[in-house]
Amino acid sequence: LSSLIHALVSHPEAVFVSVKKWYLSLSAPRMQLEDGANIVVIGGGPAGSFFAINLLRKAKKINKKVTVTIIEKKKEINLGAPKNSSAHREGCNFCAGLLSPKMCDILDNLGIVLPDDVIQGRVSQVTVDMEWKMLSFLVPLGRKIISVFRGARPEARELKDANFDSFMLEEAIKEGAEVITGEVQDIKYSETGKPLITCKGAEKDVEADFVVFAGGVNLIPGQQTKDNKNFGAFKKILPGFRPPSIRKALIFELKAGNEFRGEKDEIHYILYGSNDLKLEFVSIIPKGDFITIVLIGPTIDSSVPRDNLGIIKKFLALPHIKQLLPNAELKSVCICNPSIVTGSAENPSGDRIALVGDAVISRLYKDGIWTAYLTASVLSDTILDIGIDSNSLKEGYRKVIRQLKIDNWFGHIIFMLNKFMFSHSILSRIIYQAVLTERKSETKGARRLEDIFWKIISGDDMYRNIFISMFHPIAIWSLVI
Repeated sequence: LSSLIHALVSHPEAVFVSVKKWYLSLSAPRMQLEDGANIVVIGGGPAGSFFAINLLRKAKKINKKVTVTIIEKKKEINLGAPKNSSAHREGCNFCAGLLSPKMCDILDNLGIVLPDDVIQGRVSQVTVDMEWKMLSFLVPLGRKIISVFRGARPEARELKDANFDSFMLEEAIKEGAEVITGEVQDIKYSETGKPLITCKGAEKDVEADFVVFAGGVNLIPGQQTKDNKNFGAFKKILPGFRPPSIRKALIFELKAGNEFRGEKDEIHYILYGSNDLKLEFVSIIPKGDFITIVLIGPTIDSSVPRDNLGIIKKFLALPHIKQLLPNAELKSVCICNPSIVTGSAENPSGDRIALVGDAVISRLYKDGIWTAYLTASVLSDTILDIGIDSNSLKEGYRKVIRQLKIDNWFGHIIFMLNKFMFSHSILSRIIYQAVLTERKSETKGARRLEDIFWKIISGDDMYRNIFISMFHPIAIWSLVI
């Protein structure tokens, strides 16, 4: 307020000009998506597929003719071929591969049914491994958590075509999208003011009425965003664009065999490591004959790829990990260091162009696929209902990104508190006893602490709501008692 008063007193003309520009931008004519518009989606992952599905379905409802072309860098070999064929997405998509209850509900509402060969596991229980003991939470009746593979890896598994990303891309094709294999080299505006896409291998540049970038942050796993050529292209055409902040993860997969002491339908979250292996978040996810393990923490942040095998050996040697994987051998079938999004992009949209999914924001440590759906569906609604110019996108699309950004602030606080509580044996014991006492004395629907922890580990509510619940007097009183 003092800065505003100072500006009004010392530079009234500049303030007047700024207010005038803001008012004119609000009253500027909207650019509408015309019939026959050509929309190009860069990236055939979940964000790109969800955008195409939502846009094409809604366009049909309102009788607007549009074409959607998805450019995917990784080859989709023989898309639409019969199952058990060689049709699959090349490589991997660097993801833990969990569909949260919220995401499963959305797929049901969209009428999208995952085939049995895409589903690697149906989770019935989630266990949090604390410094002292374990706390287990059953998946509520009527809710689902599903594990999937995102690509053709690991190489040792059968039915490589049975993966979530390829399935969703086929769903987009069923709605009318066209998929081509190519690698985008540059994006700029043409003389007509439309985005012009230079694609490797294409005979000429492609002019689009609207461009959606859904390529994520892992052009090369572990690459810094400043070295990402796609983000470099957007910086040229979107003034003020800044990629989201990221941190490194270590994801690897082991043959499950008989080594895993947990249940095949049980996932484990571990919130601590050791003095020389500093970890904040670990997930162990059974997937049929394989186990996907994700490590996040300071040790991973400061590591380089040649450290991976040493880190994995240390991890498997931790006492609390040996209880779960007592005979695990280092026969890893897949190792990568993908980037995970921890912040929000700045100015991720402009006239006739926008970024979605991980390229903009992701829910902190949880539900990246749900965030991909949310950003993609809101963007598709915005360009059909409001407009395709910068101001229209600010009004409809960017509002949701701001909400997610604020929610992630609460997420950072929640995970900081969790790390503090679960990495101390005394505090872990207090939490454990409080939850057990609540389970003995309260009916299932009245268990406030259990509900809080379930929402944190499952991603079944916004972080803001969870934060408020954590500081409810009844929740605090349960811990004090």
